[in-house]
Amino acid sequence: MAGTIQNKNAEIWTESSVLRCLSRMMQDVEENAIPYIGRAMINQGLSRKTWTYWRKKYADVSRIMERMDMLESTFETHLFEGALGSRHAASVAIFALKNNHHWTDKPQIQQMDKGNTEIQAPLIILDDHTRITL
Repeated sequence: MAGTIQNKNAEIWTESSVLRCLSRMMQDVEENAIPYIGRAMINQGLSRKTWTYWRKKYADVSRIMERMDMLESTFETHLFEGALGSRHAASVAIFALKNNHHWTDKPQIQQMDKGNTEIQAPLIILDDHTRITL
């Protein structure tokens, strides 16, 4: 109980309050095609640190983690589609996808059996470990 004294986050962020906030965020993100978490959090009157706090506190709560993962996937989709539709500068979208969603365009070098190396086509790896070869 001593850990909750003077800890306003412990008093405010219960599972149900986080789930309600995530639902409001998802509605806002979908309606307004918000491409990044900072804007979504600010629209809820929250800082980015609150997102990190939720991730740590509720790491073992699948309902919360699933919604947070879905929001992050939605941000990723909005960035990618925004770049395709010229709503976002491609360079900004690429920067955000690489730094926030772990995309990469580095060629993968693979060692072959007899010490030879083979350079493969650029590979994009998504957060869910899906691989796309260009």
